[in-house]
Amino acid sequence: MIILGIFATAMTKRSIRYGIGIAIAVLAIALYFIFDPEDTTNAFPKCPLYSLTGWKCAGCGLQRAIHDLLHLDIRGAAHHNALFIVALPVICFYFVVEIKKSQLPRLYAFANHTMTIATLVITVLAWWVLRNIYGW
Repeated sequence: MIILGIFATAMTKRSIRYGIGIAIAVLAIALYFIFDPEDTTNAFPKCPLYSLTGWKCAGCGLQRAIHDLLHLDIRGAAHHNALFIVALPVICFYFVVEIKKSQLPRLYAFANHTMTIATLVITVLAWWVLRNIYGW
């Protein structure tokens, strides 16, 4: 009982949030590894934009791409959503920058600079338009 009390007082709100975030990520990864989003009998959500308009959004195919990557099928993942493959290092970069923002303030400032964010937004919007024009 004393050990539990010491452990509870040593945990901060930040570490609890990280723990919950990691638990959710592990659960999501397990679900995407086990279940195939292309299987129509499972409960994975479908894209509402694509369902209503027939246009692919920038994130269409992301669930299938994650499933393919977890099974080490990079070609299949790129086929479903090529932007995700390109964006994975950027996503990892932002996770590291957020965690280390107090140790790397200049890198944090660069990552959150208006031009950096604008470049990312323009890239996503360009992908959205181009994939509907060329059928990617």
